[in-house]
Amino acid sequence: MPVEIYLRLSPLMSKQHQKNAQKMSKALSRAEEITKIFEFFVKEEWIYECRNFKKLWDFLTAEERKEYLIDIAEIDIRKFVQINNYGIQKYILK
Repeated sequence: MPVEIYLRLSPLMSKQHQKNAQKMSKALSRAEEITKIFEFFVKEEWIYECRNFKKLWDFLTAEERKEYLIDIAEIDIRKFVQINNYGIQKYILK
């Protein structure tokens, strides 16, 4: 890997290069660790059933549906993923 080469050559370079090589090595190790942690969740297919939610939704009146705003079709998936990624970065990758 380029990071390993850089790390091995860094003693021949300046102190700044040595620091950078150490940081890159640490970042690579962390990335590998995180990859292992999430591997199972990323490689599998996940389908969530929500039969009870659908039953509840069908049970609500039109007025209650407007009041509670729980229509799954209205979820902004891009925004959901963005918020989810922020949470992962802030609380898991810290």
